[in-house]
Amino acid sequence: MKKVIKTKSMVSEEMQLNRVLGEMGVQSIETDLGEYILQINDNKPPSHIIAPVVHKDKEQIADLFAKTHKKPRLTDIPEMTREAHEVLRPHFMSADMGVTGGNFIIAETGSVAVVTNENNEGMCMVMPRVHVAVTGIEKVLPTLEDLATAMRLLPRSATGQTTSNYFSLLTGPRAADETDGPEHMYFVLVDGGRTGLIGGEFQEMLRCIRCAACMNHCPVHQKIGGHAYGWMYPGPMGSVLTPAYVGIDKALDLPQAATLCGECNSVCPVGIPLSDLLRKLREKQMERRLRPWRERAALTFWSYLAKRRLPTRSSRSSRCACSNAWGQPQVDCAPAVRRRLDRHARHAGTGRPHVPRIVQGAAVASRLRAASRKRKRRRNVSSGAVSSCANETGGLSSRSVRCASDCRFRRRHRRGCRRDSTEVAARRAVPSEVRRPPSARAHRHPPAVRRRADVDRRLAAAGRHDRHWPAGSSLPEDDAAS
Repeated sequence: MKKVIKTKSMVSEEMQLNRVLGEMGVQSIETDLGEYILQINDNKPPSHIIAPVVHKDKEQIADLFAKTHKKPRLTDIPEMTREAHEVLRPHFMSADMGVTGGNFIIAETGSVAVVTNENNEGMCMVMPRVHVAVTGIEKVLPTLEDLATAMRLLPRSATGQTTSNYFSLLTGPRAADETDGPEHMYFVLVDGGRTGLIGGEFQEMLRCIRCAACMNHCPVHQKIGGHAYGWMYPGPMGSVLTPAYVGIDKALDLPQAATLCGECNSVCPVGIPLSDLLRKLREKQMERRLRPWRERAALTFWSYLAKRRLPTRSSRSSRCACSNAWGQPQVDCAPAVRRRLDRHARHAGTGRPHVPRIVQGAAVASRLRAASRKRKRRRNVSSGAVSSCANETGGLSSRSVRCASDCRFRRRHRRGCRRDSTEVAARRAVPSEVRRPPSARAHRHPPAVRRRADVDRRLAAAGRHDRHWPAGSSLPEDDAAS
């Protein structure tokens, strides 16, 4: 055994398989493009379990290819991919053993399911004489029906695809009448601390299918990247798995590397409560006194204050209903909030049934709609009265002029308001020679509106409709005496 070709496998990263094979004198070649880039870059660890080299850009990879392959530097992505294929193809043809991961193991048929988007897993399964599938013990599924269910979740949550580009299901070595396939096939099921989770507080992590949806949505992982987590499993799932596998005392900061916003809970396809598990890890660290003493002292002092009644400035505020579920008063609230909470407290003391907030909202919305319909009917009645009054007299009566002037006076704040139907009807009933000129209509200052209303009222009282009074002109003398 001189040469081994591998596909991307996070379990092999846990085992440090490449390092062990190198110490044994066996050449190990990564065939996944992302893992191959990391291998020629001094065997750097991956930063993401789906896209291992997502932290590098095209220019860095081009420099790495030119340095390693001793070829002209290329910057076109298809040409760079073709160059990697040309380098890797001879290794496919000359390898003695192929090592792949296993997304799922089916106990019913003894099959291994491998999901990729590059088809390198097919070459690692078929071309070498020996095929070894390495996976964790939690990846065993009972039947093929369970595999179908899992395959509907994995591609959608990992890459947003309905199904992956390549899905391989291999069951045993090739038979005597078959032309392709490995001559020998082996399954390696890794424990690595997984059995320690069975029956414990973190047993739910054994449902993880390694889709990376939690880390794709985690705000902390997006800011600091995957290498900051210190192991091959980054993100919220790594913050729980790493302390569970290697020990909580060897990963003190990982449970703190989360905001507990709950975004990972909502996107997890198998419903793992990651934020709750992270909170349990923090509690265990405090119980075992693994956190710094300053942090423990600060949290102890905060707990002491939170559990006791704080003095208030007045007896009224101390009797306020602004208290939490444990009965301790909180900080002083606004008077309106205090009145509302006191009212709720009085209702609770009288034994009245609790009305859900959604029911209260529906009742308020119904009252608002009824009030809106009433206002519309009142406007329609006012518009009809003004129009009939104007039609009977051939002009605008004193009542309609007063209505129009009052409406203009009320509508001093015009921005964001809807035009009143009463004012519209009154303005349409005014003869064209009495209407305000454009300059007056464009003047929006409230004093000018009042001045114009007075002019219209005095003109209507005197029966004079043949004069225009622009905005800003002086008011006429009262013509009642003349």
